[in-house]
Amino acid sequence: MRKTILLLGSGELGKEFVIAAQRAWAERIALRRGRKVAVVALARRLAGILYAMMRDRTNYTPVPPHRLPVTRTAVAAA
Repeated sequence: MRKTILLLGSGELGKEFVIAAQRAWAERIALRRGRKVAVVALARRLAGILYAMMRDRTNYTPVPPHRLPVTRTAVAAA
């Protein structure tokens, strides 16, 4: 199970920008709450995506980068 989750988070699901967005999200959580909490949060998020794909019988379609929500970090970096 753990190896499967690591594979899903390593780019096996799709585009690099989506993986980078997931990684950045998890890193922000890790800074606030710790690495273990971030790992569980990322696993839960990926499980939710996988469940929705199975429920709706759809393929994974990542959100294009121009449609990702703007975060405070992205605004501060600009």
